[in-house]
Amino acid sequence: SPRRGAAIRLGRVRAAPDACAVLFHCRTTLIEGFRRDFAGLFRFEGTRALILPAEGPWPRVPLGLCLRAALTYRP
Repeated sequence: SPRRGAAIRLGRVRAAPDACAVLFHCRTTLIEGFRRDFAGLFRFEGTRALILPAEGPWPRVPLGLCLRAALTYRP
């Protein structure tokens, strides 16, 4: 079966030491789509990081949609 899904990691980014990041593979178009669809809800870094406040609260439904998009991503 064809490859499906993109790796997701949790971590930090230097530009936002007070936050956490959901990291996606930089060669996907995921962050580009998230920037378009969720520009007012999340901060982003480059082509791989969605930045979240470390203390929350997080927009659960939009974040869930982003994670689902990564898990079902097809290049």
